[in-house]
Amino acid sequence: MGADYASPREVVVAFKKGFEEVGGKVIQELWPPMGCPDYGPYLSAVKADEADAMVVAMWAGDSVRIVKQWVEYGLNKRLPIIGVASFTDEGSALPGMGVSADGILSWYISCPQTDLPGNKKFVEAFKKRTGSLPGQYAYIAYISAQAGYAALEKLKGSTENKEKLREAIQKIEFTTPMGGKAFFDKKNAMVYDMIFLEARKANGECHIFEIGRLKNVSEPYAVFP
Repeated sequence: MGADYASPREVVVAFKKGFEEVGGKVIQELWPPMGCPDYGPYLSAVKADEADAMVVAMWAGDSVRIVKQWVEYGLNKRLPIIGVASFTDEGSALPGMGVSADGILSWYISCPQTDLPGNKKFVEAFKKRTGSLPGQYAYIAYISAQAGYAALEKLKGSTENKEKLREAIQKIEFTTPMGGKAFFDKKNAMVYDMIFLEARKANGECHIFEIGRLKNVSEPYAVFP
């Protein structure tokens, strides 16, 4: 299931290709509009008894509403959700989901709970300034700043020559707070580790935890050349 606009549809195209190549089968697709207030008709149509899981490409308010209604319909006891990217984002979605998110799997590039020195330093500094945990978008902004800083270090702060600045950015490689390497591939897309996540409830709250990772993930050029 995905919100009916370009980004979720592209995600589903890429997911289906990889899933089907390893023997998986997509038995159904449902496309509610972005901002849908009532997912009842779509959840009622889900083939819960035939599927092993429901992969969901929605974010922010959409992901909060679908999870709440997934629980209200009792589907959480019959069909697990696997969320795409920032589906269970600590900054924009998970607080609104609350304990309804318990057990949801997802994948993206950061996890505030991962116990690494660089990540702990980043999370603590973010919490001190904002009072909340950093979500995926805050993390993306941070590593983007890291990339710019790494390039400026190479040039000793000089930005007058734009061509040299571009070349410096293309050649950077640095360690992210999540402990992996980040660098640009030949088509100028950033490569980094993809983190597999599980939402777990504790003390009336839900947070995401790292359960695995795939290192040095680049854009799916085989799907979108």
